[in-house]
Amino acid sequence: MAARFEVERFDGKADFVLWKMRMKALILLQQRGLPETTTTTTTAKDRVQEMENIAFSTIIFHLEDNVLLQVSDVETSEELWERLEQLFSRKSFRDRLYLKERFFGYKMDSSKNIEDNLEEFTKIAWDFSRIGAEVSDEDQAVILLSSLPSMYNEVKDSLIHGVRDSLTVGMVVNALRAKDKEMNEKRQEGIERGRKCYHCQKEGHIRRNCPTLRKSKEWILSSGCTMHMTPNKNYLIDFVETEETKVNGFNDQFEVKGVGLVKIKTDDGQIRTLSNVKYVPNLTRNVISLGVLDDKGCFFMGDEGTLKIYKDSSLILKSKLTNGLYILEGSAITN
Repeated sequence: MAARFEVERFDGKADFVLWKMRMKALILLQQRGLPETTTTTTTAKDRVQEMENIAFSTIIFHLEDNVLLQVSDVETSEELWERLEQLFSRKSFRDRLYLKERFFGYKMDSSKNIEDNLEEFTKIAWDFSRIGAEVSDEDQAVILLSSLPSMYNEVKDSLIHGVRDSLTVGMVVNALRAKDKEMNEKRQEGIERGRKCYHCQKEGHIRRNCPTLRKSKEWILSSGCTMHMTPNKNYLIDFVETEETKVNGFNDQFEVKGVGLVKIKTDDGQIRTLSNVKYVPNLTRNVISLGVLDDKGCFFMGDEGTLKIYKDSSLILKSKLTNGLYILEGSAITN
């Protein structure tokens, strides 16, 4: 079945250039549906006329009434495009002045985020180019730098005085995004300052950013997670990347980027293998799921702060209760 493409009717207010591009693509697709060759009953002239009929009728059907009234006297698609260009393509003297003022006088709005501002600048630059104006990438970069509010003075100074050969819009955008990320991190630190971490009980950060949880080498045994997980890719054997999925754990949601095996060396020297261990880069702890072990026929015994895991009457793993968590007595073998 052929794909169906739709273009909204033009009302005179939408972007005419973008609408025209979509319409030409739609007309081309419809014309391609015509037979490639003429038959005994059709001539090349008939084919040309049929293509013209498709173009003209397609444009007409995609005009709102207020626009249609302004082109009701034209009879061909070529005349129709010319009339629409005259009416709605911003090439008048007044429009050129307006677009030049917007482009050269552009100033970022400090109340908006950086991505919204960059999107607005890109749209203004695009509108300006539509009137036939040519501005080099370097000049656009300078205009973008000049539009920055005072909070980005450091970016402006570093690019103006630190770049020797050339300046591009891409360089400015990358520098702005890096600075914006830095400011957001500092803002977050300010929010966290004075708050108490539920993990280490210290003030100045929240549990998610607790330094004691940053990719620990310890393995915790958890009944709240439905799979084995690790943020340490170098622990995984026979690693296979997987399509990104989400997994829930520790009252949060994390992305899974792969799966593999992990070899565990217990404190008594035994080697145990965990299969189907998920690679979760943003996790801060290695996790052994008690639910997975239970599904594999293991059973558990707890006594005096110690949790032991057995299978077929043999002790396979042992953990100690520390700060409310069962920590495995053993470590992963680095791959």
